[in-house]
Amino acid sequence: MKKDNQGKLFSILAGIGLLALSLVIPDLLEQWRRIIVNALENSIWQEDKGLLMLAAAQVVAHNSVVMFPNVCGSLVLTYGFTIKGYNKLLRYGLPPVLLNLFNYLAFKQLDYWPPLAVPALVTALAALLAWRSGLGSTGLVPLTLIPALIVLSINSLSVSPYLADYGLARGDLSWETVLAGKFLKGENLLNSTAITFFLILLAMALVATELIALHRRRLRDAEELRKYELQYQHAQFQVQELRVIQEMHTLVHDLKTPLTTIQGLNSLLQMALRDEQLKHYTHHIEGAVDNLNKMISEILYDDVRKEVSVAELIKYVRAHVLVEVRGQKITFHLSEHLPLLEVNLIRLARALINLIENAFTATSGVREGRIEVKAESNDRGEVIFTIADNGVGIPEHLLEDIWASDYSTKSASSGLGLGFVKRVVENHHGVLDIESQPGRGTIVRVMIPGVRRHDQNSGN
Repeated sequence: MKKDNQGKLFSILAGIGLLALSLVIPDLLEQWRRIIVNALENSIWQEDKGLLMLAAAQVVAHNSVVMFPNVCGSLVLTYGFTIKGYNKLLRYGLPPVLLNLFNYLAFKQLDYWPPLAVPALVTALAALLAWRSGLGSTGLVPLTLIPALIVLSINSLSVSPYLADYGLARGDLSWETVLAGKFLKGENLLNSTAITFFLILLAMALVATELIALHRRRLRDAEELRKYELQYQHAQFQVQELRVIQEMHTLVHDLKTPLTTIQGLNSLLQMALRDEQLKHYTHHIEGAVDNLNKMISEILYDDVRKEVSVAELIKYVRAHVLVEVRGQKITFHLSEHLPLLEVNLIRLARALINLIENAFTATSGVREGRIEVKAESNDRGEVIFTIADNGVGIPEHLLEDIWASDYSTKSASSGLGLGFVKRVVENHHGVLDIESQPGRGTIVRVMIPGVRRHDQNSGN
């Protein structure tokens, strides 16, 4: 939105500049005007209708050049005043007023006061076609090409003797051309040529309008199709992710059946055994089954929490990653006196493991690839896990997208990715932060609130 408003503000300045240019153009074209007058006089002296037609073509071109900055400037200014927030009277009323004001000021220098109908007709027609083709949305083409064709087509009629009395003869050059045509008995030639060129140029403007509008519609359709494709891919990935999670939950839930059987049989053994050593073994089995049940609950239910130390969490993470892979080295650093965490151990550990696995992927093609995992605390009682690598890095324009659930830098990806990491961290009221430079590496920080004891907060 800000960029769009800046573009429209530029349009306002450009429109004012074009209107100002329309005031000085008559002076800039004074030499050309004298050449046209001499050409008209030569056609009369030599009684040559061919010279008259060449001079008439120059008159049309001259009048079009004088009018074009005025018309185009008014259209550009009108586009600029479509910025949201401007008063409607100012937005739609000021440009037409400026158009006619500058039009009169420009032609006053030529000792001619044109009727209001001519600039109003030209501007209305040019504006209609420019808006039809997509004013402001397809660049400068509808703001220049279409008004130029309209201006040329209308000014073609300015040398028609038949239409001169209806206000279409613009300035002394047009009237001198009409008078020269009457003197040389070339009124029919001027009329037929003027009307023919008017129809041709008007048809070209209409065709150009439709072509630009068609191109605009195709671009819009292509953009809509791209959005639908992205939405379809996103939905497809979400379905795949839900299927994976559902299958995982089903498999994990199925583990409870044999565990229940083991737990029941173990209880029977405890009651039947007399040997204290064997009973001791059954207590170990019972403890292991209880721990496994707790792990299953943490996998199945995100809101399951328990207090763990950072050392216990990192120990679990280290047990599931390779310390060294194809020359890649990973190191762990834990600060002292870290606060306890109340977390879902399995899910948070899985999130950290995913980040470490991504670091392995980023350093797989790097000589002496290094991955460093640190855990430290800040003065707010948060534990900050930092995963840093010297891998390929991530381009800046992709940093906003990497936490999307369907984002992947791999050609084929399944399972739980960075979207899972973000959900787990946010469910623990944590914060994710990432810094990356292509070719230099990536640093990811995961901040998780620590457990606050009442005795620690007694002074607050």
